[in-house]
Amino acid sequence: MTTATNLNKPGKIHVELWTDFICPWCGIGERNFLDALQAFPHCKEVDITIRSFRLRPDSVPTLVTDVLREKRDLLPDEIAAAIDRLEKLGAEAGLSYRLAGSWSCDTMDGHRLVKLAQKTQQSKALFRRLFRAAMCEEQAIHDPDVLRVLAREVGLAPASVDDVLDGDQYRDDVLADEAAMREHGGRGIPFFVLNGCLNYSGALSTDIFLSALNKTWNSNTISTDCEQQKDFATLCGPDGCALPGN
Repeated sequence: MTTATNLNKPGKIHVELWTDFICPWCGIGERNFLDALQAFPHCKEVDITIRSFRLRPDSVPTLVTDVLREKRDLLPDEIAAAIDRLEKLGAEAGLSYRLAGSWSCDTMDGHRLVKLAQKTQQSKALFRRLFRAAMCEEQAIHDPDVLRVLAREVGLAPASVDDVLDGDQYRDDVLADEAAMREHGGRGIPFFVLNGCLNYSGALSTDIFLSALNKTWNSNTISTDCEQQKDFATLCGPDGCALPGN
């Protein structure tokens, strides 16, 4: 994708972040971005919109350890070592990951509830609550009863939550987010798009994100040649998540 959208307005930066509740690299990437934002002198002129992306659409809920054993052909000690390394990277970013008991699943219902929460300005709070439940608390966020409890914690009206979970509201909105990411050239998450043009994939460093913010701020053109930067070592995609090396 080579043309910026009309979101690219001088004096403002609009960030779209495609992410999922079951993506450990997404939590690390978002923390790195927020650290960069704190160091950015125009941080008050930056807004962030969370977009939906499901890593495991239409999948049967499975423990992550089983996925690593069955799909990556890893031995138990290799699985434990990979999880330990990823949990340590999460800890460095201030995240208390507990991944050994986490679930790989279709997160459509959670994303639909986040769309509902947008109506009451609670979408970021709900997203982060579901992320913490999945990545730090080993909760089964594919279970509608678990989702009901978590949504109630954030303050969503129980009747509205039931309406969503009992039907298919906001499904098209989730699918539209996923289609938009593909149009931007995204194939894995976390995926950041600044002002509709500058695309960054992966849990990139704080310095890279700060450079991206400065570059976007200093661009005075409405249409420009877009660029991409990817770190495949810190991405999750349809084939699973990259595992950190020793």
